[in-house]
Amino acid sequence: MDNINPKRPQEPDSNPKPKQSLRERRGVLGGRSLEKVEGLEKGLTTQEFMMRALAKSPSEDESKSFTKEVSLKASSGSGSSISSPFIDDCKSSWFTKTKDFLSDDSDKGDRLTPIFSSGTSGSYFATPPNSPERIALVKVLDQEPGAEHARNDGRREIIQGKRGVTPGTSGLREAITHKIFPAITPEVVIAEISSVAFIQDPDESPIKLCAVQQLIGNDGDTHALSPSEEAELKPLLPKIIYIDLMLANADRNRGNLLVQKTDGHITDLIPIDHGYVLPDNFLSGGKFCWYRMVDETDFFSPHLQAMIKSFDLEGANSIIESKLLDPIAAQNTLSVSVLLTQKLCSDVSMKEIGMYHFERPNPKKEDLSDEGEVLSFLNEKSLCHAILKLAALSQNPSGIPSKDVKEFLNPTHIASTIERITTFIKGEKVFAEDLVASAEDKDRLIYSNKETSEMIHIAHRITREVLSEYIQRNDGEGLLSYTWHAEVHRRIEAELKASG
Repeated sequence: MDNINPKRPQEPDSNPKPKQSLRERRGVLGGRSLEKVEGLEKGLTTQEFMMRALAKSPSEDESKSFTKEVSLKASSGSGSSISSPFIDDCKSSWFTKTKDFLSDDSDKGDRLTPIFSSGTSGSYFATPPNSPERIALVKVLDQEPGAEHARNDGRREIIQGKRGVTPGTSGLREAITHKIFPAITPEVVIAEISSVAFIQDPDESPIKLCAVQQLIGNDGDTHALSPSEEAELKPLLPKIIYIDLMLANADRNRGNLLVQKTDGHITDLIPIDHGYVLPDNFLSGGKFCWYRMVDETDFFSPHLQAMIKSFDLEGANSIIESKLLDPIAAQNTLSVSVLLTQKLCSDVSMKEIGMYHFERPNPKKEDLSDEGEVLSFLNEKSLCHAILKLAALSQNPSGIPSKDVKEFLNPTHIASTIERITTFIKGEKVFAEDLVASAEDKDRLIYSNKETSEMIHIAHRITREVLSEYIQRNDGEGLLSYTWHAEVHRRIEAELKASG
């Protein structure tokens, strides 16, 4: 079902104001000093200091500018209301009903039921007493995975969250997703909610900044579908692929795709749980459960191509800026994802566009031979990440490739970099195919087991490997001069000849 026409964000002012610096935005939002994390004397609350410490991965640069959300002020222990410019003024009837229900103290029944059997920490169903009806899903920002008050449900991979998504910002990313794609995703509202169910520590405030999600009637998720249901699912995937590629979703799994059925047949898909979209500067790669459900012959329809090409990038970046205090890294991710998808959507399959988002999966350390190999393996990020790095270098040639990108990238630099990378990969696919076609008989035996679809994978994988190596060793000159082309070429030929 690809006849979704999301509302376009409000057109930007024809005379936009100059982009404020982080310092200027911080001044507008309360004047806190966030330049350094050295201690509470710098103006940080205990929660803010702890959240930034928890968010930092040992592999990230010491100077990384972490996204600092106003959610961190939500439970200072004072029990006072939250003053936040990010709280939405929502008039939707479902949200009004939810707010009225949660603020009603006429009975003693439990109004929020924690979710521990599924989902992540800090999630609650709003459930009327003595009723099976659930009217909303409430996600507490400072109880998100890795946040100061995260509930430990025993799953280490959930508690750690994702690289590039600072704890406390997932709920805000869900709200961003709905504002960008309001016709495809359930409504998510950022609101102040007070409940004793939130309290885990004696000094914790019951007043929290929350992402409140509208619940849509559905018939379950896409796990354990029958073969006939899988067939019904495939025509509905393009709209999901559309938003996942545009937002660089790092966590699309079968559990966050809900189905709606009519007369026992799947008729629609509802995508939920967008807390890991727009990871800062592609520090996490894409995770797409739909990748194995499509093949190299599946392309976006003309209707979806038109939607992709008319996407309002400037308006979407404004939405990000309205929700994140440090929006630049997420905006860079959006700009690369959108411009890449716009470039490729007409003549490249949905599956191949997804390849640009994949990073090499992290192995277990005990499976590798030495520490150097572990570090190399762990640092091999996506082609989207490489595009971002190359665009940053073209904008600032004196930059250090392995350092995190902190400046807002000009879309012109991004678009020219995308043109170069995509044209090169297309050429390498043709090179591999021609190598097979022109091989002498003895060589044909070596190449004969390589299908055209596998040539695409080889071109993407080896290009990603080489670019990651150049970035890790800070070879900015080599990246900008594109001397890495020859190395990719050599490795593709060597692999095809050696793997027959």
